[in-house]
Amino acid sequence: MGKETGFIEFERENQSKRPVEERIKDFNQIYIPMNYEKVKIQAARCMDCGVPFCTSEYGCPLGNAAPEINDLALFALGFLHPEHETLLGDLGVELDERGNVKTDEFKRTSVKGVYAAGDMRSGQSLVCKAISDGRKAARTIDLDIMGQTNLR
Repeated sequence: MGKETGFIEFERENQSKRPVEERIKDFNQIYIPMNYEKVKIQAARCMDCGVPFCTSEYGCPLGNAAPEINDLALFALGFLHPEHETLLGDLGVELDERGNVKTDEFKRTSVKGVYAAGDMRSGQSLVCKAISDGRKAARTIDLDIMGQTNLR
């Protein structure tokens, strides 16, 4: 029924590939996107044993170092437009009339702690504009996390 160690384990689940016949029509993603719940489980599982977030006082049952927990993750979602069928859709961020992620002037989306910059926010544009957008988003993120910022 359960494991002798008493730890919950999640089996590795690989993403399925889209049929080649479909991919050559639209040159879109190779893999069928997983839903957000499956992604959360797969991201949480240990690569060696499947135990999620073994950072308790008892540590890893295999004696491995605890995984690094990040307070920030950056995603690049889409080339022609933001991929709505991925994490973006699961997060439920508000979109503008063109299907891009809607933000305030500081690059905050409608979901607390989620920011957008570059083509995802404005649509395809010049790379220098995306870089500027990214710098503004970084400043806002730093300010929101740290309460102050030295970024310009």
